[in-house]
Amino acid sequence: MGKYDIGINLIRHCSNWIKSGSKNFAEKTAKFDKTTKLFYNHPKAEIKPDIAYHGSPFNFDFFDASKIGSGEGLNKYGYGLYLTRTKKLSPFYANIRSKDAPLHIGSTKKLDNPQPTIYTISGLQNMKFKQVSAAEAKSISKNQAYFETQYPQFDGLELDNQIVVFPKSLNKLKIDKKQDLLKFVKENKDYPFRQWTTDKTKLKLIT
Repeated sequence: MGKYDIGINLIRHCSNWIKSGSKNFAEKTAKFDKTTKLFYNHPKAEIKPDIAYHGSPFNFDFFDASKIGSGEGLNKYGYGLYLTRTKKLSPFYANIRSKDAPLHIGSTKKLDNPQPTIYTISGLQNMKFKQVSAAEAKSISKNQAYFETQYPQFDGLELDNQIVVFPKSLNKLKIDKKQDLLKFVKENKDYPFRQWTTDKTKLKLIT
């Protein structure tokens, strides 16, 4: 086989590899797009401008700034209360400190007697959030006090349907409803939640 033939075979091999890789990438992208569309087209995934959700390992009646960081404890997008525009992540964060939680990468430890609770929150329409990317949020979090001083009009940050409410603005929020985790999931059992437990017994209770 001459150098010319070797070169042709190498080109063909690379071409096939690229096509194969592109096909796999396209398949994975299509699968991701399908999953995303299924979630956001789900009838219960509707986003309401004045409503958000908060999942917590604790049962309480009002928000206390001194308790910030006692959930997951990561605060990667800033120091404050974390809310989500949809219900998808609420059970995951409510169960984050339970022994059957599928994942926990924060600074807190698992509790012996957690009280995982989901809170439905209103009051957002009277608040102003700075729309940011994940990178911008992380940058702001490094010197949040300076940001709050320079931009006092903002009550927090918002990115990808997640909201970080600064401690100073917690009094603007209202807890409309709070539910035990299992009751909440059972009430929304056909909702595409993020995996929130490894306990098969709990999963049987909500079916």
